[in-house]
Amino acid sequence: MRSQTRLVKRQSVYYFRARFPEEFTPEERRRILSEWFQERVRVRIPKRVAVPREIAQSLKEKNKGIAESLVRIKTVELDALFDKVRRERAEAPRTTITDAEISRIVAKATATRMSADEEGRLLGLTDEDFARHLSQDFGPVPGFDRRPRHSFDHSQRLVKRRCIFLLRPFGIS
Repeated sequence: MRSQTRLVKRQSVYYFRARFPEEFTPEERRRILSEWFQERVRVRIPKRVAVPREIAQSLKEKNKGIAESLVRIKTVELDALFDKVRRERAEAPRTTITDAEISRIVAKATATRMSADEEGRLLGLTDEDFARHLSQDFGPVPGFDRRPRHSFDHSQRLVKRRCIFLLRPFGIS
């Protein structure tokens, strides 16, 4: 039975050995390996090479007590590096949008548009006044420069086009 996890003895030398959590992508594992070995050894893993699923490093120590204390230090360092990558992943801006999110945005925009249309009708706005009101709020958006006189499906397609148009500057398509 091993007394210390991540401590392995090969021949008479102790090694630090740790597996990457399954949640990390190959790109993230490559970045972790680069940062881990940055000070110790200059390692650059080419993109065409398969990225290892674990880190193994010699502790250059034959005494088990000293090796155990070194492994504890390295474990804290590696866990901090894992946490750093997790934080960066959580804070990274999104570049994609799912179909479910598109549907929610379209439904909300359609409901907003319908309520604005109903409000305009109750206030007695003309078509030109309503179009001017929309252009003040949203600017000139393709397909929304006048009050639509189309079917509900066509209106939803226009709303979807508008959502894509408005999200394009953020890199979401």
